[in-house]
This record gives sequence, C-alpha cells and structure tokens, in this order.
Amino acid sequence: MWPLAKPTARQMMTLVTFLLSLLTLLYFTTLNGEDYAEAKRFVEQDPRLETEIGKVASARINLLSGFTSVSSSATGHASYSFSVTTNQGTFDMDIRLRKSAAKWYVETAEMRGPEGRLKRFHSE
Repeated sequence: MWPLAKPTARQMMTLVTFLLSLLTLLYFTTLNGEDYAEAKRFVEQDPRLETEIGKVASARINLLSGFTSVSSSATGHASYSFSVTTNQGTFDMDIRLRKSAAKWYVETAEMRGPEGRLKRFHSE
C-alpha cells in the first residue's frame, strides 16, 4: 500500500468549490422541477390548508430537512419539507407527492405548528 498524501490547501479549496457548485446546481434544478412547483402550489393555494393556518405569506424549502425526487417520464415520487409563515405563526410542512400518467399529485401533507400539534392532509 502507498501512504496517503496530505491534501494541500489548494486541493481542499477545489473540493469545497466543487461541492458548493454541485449543491447550487441541485438546488436550482429542484426549484425548477414540476414536482416542486406542485408542492409549492399546494402550500400556497390549498383551501384546506388556508382554513387551518391562514393566508401564506412565505414558503421556503428546508434544505437541511432534506428532499427527494425520483421520477421517469410517467411515474415517480417526491417529498419536500417547507417552512411556512402565516399571520398565525411559522409551520413546518412535509409534503409527499406521486407522479402518475405524467402528472404530479400531493399524496399526503403533514403540518406541525408552533405548539407542536400535528395535522395530516390527504389527497382529495
């Protein structure tokens, strides 16, 4: 076995730059996907959700909570975590989507409010 050489500062900076570029590309690719658009539409426009928490002022994806998206041209599944701010406070939303016949649908959504109460919404 050969001994491993200690990475130089230049190599470390190159690695960090590469990883940040990759994460930036992943982030912007995600924000332009059909699955993300459907999840965001649900958060901002679903009448059941508005009844529970009020009018949505902002909805941000939680990158640290994770998100997944796996799809082909006709089928797939995805999940996103949002931080949603309304006049009633800030809520955490976990949304699971399904792609069928080339169209995305919200399967379930779970909302946790400032007091920790969990509320589930299922597709209609």
